[in-house]
Amino acid sequence: QGLGRGVITVDLDGENQYPVLLDSDIIAAGATPRSGDRVTLYGRVYVLNDSIRGAWVQGAAVDEGNAEAIPQTSSFLLADSLTFN
Repeated sequence: QGLGRGVITVDLDGENQYPVLLDSDIIAAGATPRSGDRVTLYGRVYVLNDSIRGAWVQGAAVDEGNAEAIPQTSSFLLADSLTFN
């Protein structure tokens, strides 16, 4: 699910969504996955807190209307590589 131009969520197990911040190179390449796409992501995991969630909205990585849809996980993936399967 896309939350804006720079953040998506991935379905890990059919029930839980995990937030992924796309690297600027992925965004520039126009490689934004759509709902239902199967992808392989590589990157690093970082701590996620309310300040970071707010920065995503302020920086327009997440559309303001989707702010509440950012999963309440304690971490996120900063993806620097994305391939469609």
